[in-house]
Amino acid sequence: MAKVQPDDPIFGVFTTEELGSFRGACHLYLADPKGAQVVLGQTAQSLGVGWEKNKAVVLGDLAKAFIYQGDPEQAAAVLHQSIDLVERTRSAAGLRRVFKAGWQLRPWRHEPFVQDVQDRLLALGCAVPPQ
Repeated sequence: MAKVQPDDPIFGVFTTEELGSFRGACHLYLADPKGAQVVLGQTAQSLGVGWEKNKAVVLGDLAKAFIYQGDPEQAAAVLHQSIDLVERTRSAAGLRRVFKAGWQLRPWRHEPFVQDVQDRLLALGCAVPPQ
């Protein structure tokens, strides 16, 4: 991004926010959860009104970054924020992200903070109309 010029055609294809989400997902794929945390955290902060669906996805990925770093409490806190957005927007991509992150919290399933997330995911799953 530092090398992109103002007249670069990439500005018509992707927004900075979309590229931040993509970069964060790449860090996760490359087993760099700390790098993902930084990029996804910055991206989540930059997403404002009108970007709720995207923010749900970014926060779901951010939760996974915390899980991969062994910080399930922080992951659960971020996951609650993502679930809030999915409840409002019904984002399919956000829904997939929160359920995947929730599943990855299974090693800590006996912790109350994980049980709270699981309860919310169960309620969210029950609220999804059948396809």
